[in-house]
Amino acid sequence: MKRLVSCAVFAIVLAGCYHEHDYDSLTASGTLLALRTQPTTSLPADGTSRLTIIATIASNADPTKRTIVFDTTAGTLIGGTTSGSGKAVTAGPNGEAVIQLQSSNTVETAIVTAVVSGVSDVQGRLEVPFVAFDPAAVIRFTVAPASAPADGATISTFVVQVPNAAALPTASRTVSFTTTLGTLVEASSLLDSSGTARALLRSPTTADVGRLRASVGTFFSDALIRFDPAPPDALTITSDKFSIKHDLKDTATLTVQLRRSVGTASKDTEISLRATDQNGNGIGVFAANPIFSDTTGKATVGFGVGTDYEGPVTIVASANGGKVTGSTTVQITKP
Repeated sequence: MKRLVSCAVFAIVLAGCYHEHDYDSLTASGTLLALRTQPTTSLPADGTSRLTIIATIASNADPTKRTIVFDTTAGTLIGGTTSGSGKAVTAGPNGEAVIQLQSSNTVETAIVTAVVSGVSDVQGRLEVPFVAFDPAAVIRFTVAPASAPADGATISTFVVQVPNAAALPTASRTVSFTTTLGTLVEASSLLDSSGTARALLRSPTTADVGRLRASVGTFFSDALIRFDPAPPDALTITSDKFSIKHDLKDTATLTVQLRRSVGTASKDTEISLRATDQNGNGIGVFAANPIFSDTTGKATVGFGVGTDYEGPVTIVASANGGKVTGSTTVQITKP
């Protein structure tokens, strides 16, 4: 007797290859059921990935028996309507009924079965392995700047890739970002058609190392970025008094403002001070020296003269290793 063998690449039809006499017996109702998967034959055991399962009935199937009931021993079937322990899907005009299988978090093999409702002797069966995987393969950074100036303004762009994005449900296609330092322009980003998402991170004014984390579902990837000190390009120093008496009870408050063409000089930038009389000799007392800038690039300090000197005092502030300086003058008068 002629033997007809039919084994799909992704499925075992009727629990295996069959002979023509089996076909005649099991399809007396005119129904043949085959299963296949797309776009892959296995899933990572990540609890989110999905593949599509397609059940096809023969073109000469009984038109009143086109409901396919799917069931699985592992993972979750997505789609269809609940029918007992399975999910029922009506085959379309092309004879295909489509459903999705979502993996579990366990390394195991899901056995998916499909039966034609009302034709119990016709069954399709296939196995879908849920395989171990590297969490880094779920989401990874493809662009991650190593450093940026801690100027409170520079924007660093990070890019993450989710290779299996097409298999994720729509609700799981958002990447969430968190950071330990700096400010995110957006806390989340939707994956585009290529499975990528971007994060824009604004630098802080504090020099330190930050960690940016990108998460999708229960998986995450980290990237480190070093925020380097942002030195000032210029500075100004001003006094709240034009003159003070040579008595330490009378003091002037000096304000140093650091400036940058982009952003702000880093917090805690060191500023050195020096005061000289009209002959170039050191004079006066600062409440602190050096002083350190705040997050706005500003620093203040008190200044007074305890000697009987009368005349102008020039006060010079310097930062960035003396490369940036500014000065102001205060008159010293009798008490």
